[in-house]
Amino acid sequence: MKIKKILAMIEVLAVTSMLSVGFSSWTFVNNPEPETIVADVTTEDVFHVNDFFTLDKMEMFEFSNHGLFYDETIDFVGDLKISFSLQIKDGLYKFLTDKTSLSLNLILTNTGSFDMLTSNYLGGNTPSINYGVYTDKYGTTYPNSINGTLNTSQITSIINYSNDSLSTIDKLYFTVVYHFDFSSYSANFKEEIYDKISDDGIGLNFKIGVNF
Repeated sequence: MKIKKILAMIEVLAVTSMLSVGFSSWTFVNNPEPETIVADVTTEDVFHVNDFFTLDKMEMFEFSNHGLFYDETIDFVGDLKISFSLQIKDGLYKFLTDKTSLSLNLILTNTGSFDMLTSNYLGGNTPSINYGVYTDKYGTTYPNSINGTLNTSQITSIINYSNDSLSTIDKLYFTVVYHFDFSSYSANFKEEIYDKISDDGIGLNFKIGVNF
């Protein structure tokens, strides 16, 4: 059985915060240097992205010529799971305008020649995205759901998290789950899907934005 892997080009922490006119605005940028520098565009403050954000893992199926391959099983449905954590009490909290809530902008972009991010595989132009938020460690259930917006090989979505005790939380752990369904191609998966994926695999780019 032939396998083609996902080339997960996850560009974590290309992060932008946007505030109302009259307030400072920070831009967090991922660059190839050992430590990413974050500069306030209106002051001389300098931050390190790794003090605020950690991308912990990405889990996803692989493509075989018979279907999606995951955990030694062939299927035609599968998930992309992206887990990351945010430093709150000694990190982002002091920048929040609303001290009891946090708003994240998530952008998943297809960068390869084979476009995974289409309505054919995501169930429509407003795909359902499940997620979990945890205060101790990553969980194994994802009870929350939002609808993303699919537009030109890109899914944008917003997670709003509220907690009156936000100031006491050291870290928040997020797992975001994108669901893919190739069932309608089960009869001719090799010709319609597998053979169209280049040997370089599939490219995906993931960005996180925080609104302060």
